Amino acid sequence: MSNQEQSLEKIVEELLAERPEFFLVELSLTGPVNRKKITLFLDKDTGITIDECGIISQALDEKIEAAVLFSGAYTIEVSSPGMDSSLKVVRQYRRRIGQRLHLLTTSGVEHKVVLKAVYEECIVVENLPVVSKKTNKKQEEGPVETFTLPYTEIKKCHLIVSFK
Repeated sequence: MSNQEQSLEKIVEELLAERPEFFLVELSLTGPVNRKKITLFLDKDTGITIDECGIISQALDEKIEAAVLFSGAYTIEVSSPGMDSSLKVVRQYRRRIGQRLHLLTTSGVEHKVVLKAVYEECIVVENLPVVSKKTNKKQEEGPVETFTLPYTEIKKCHLIVSFK
């Protein structure tokens, strides 16, 4: 990680310390030296709005300018991760308790589950019933299984979004 990236991370940490309702999901710095692009994915427990993204973007710009972090031009993009983005931080999981998730483990096993509990090192989930593609009805295939899954074993985790 470059000194510039480390300085940017520190600025973002300071900015979010002033606004503890927000949390960082992902930060990236890309582009050539004379045209950097800062992409910041933020969230909060009640969901982040476009207006809040704008406020954070402006505050971040002011801090970057004060620190004289870049000699050339740069752009800032502040956004929420989006409904189809993979969950990455514990606080995102906490916000999703009771919701349906599609998990892919590091061993390649897929699970469709309901998130039951969230801890610092793992989550507790319950398998969703299997639905027959032919009849669109739940199949009785044994008892519902509840299990614990450490974050280190989760490769990807997405919300199952339904518009029924």
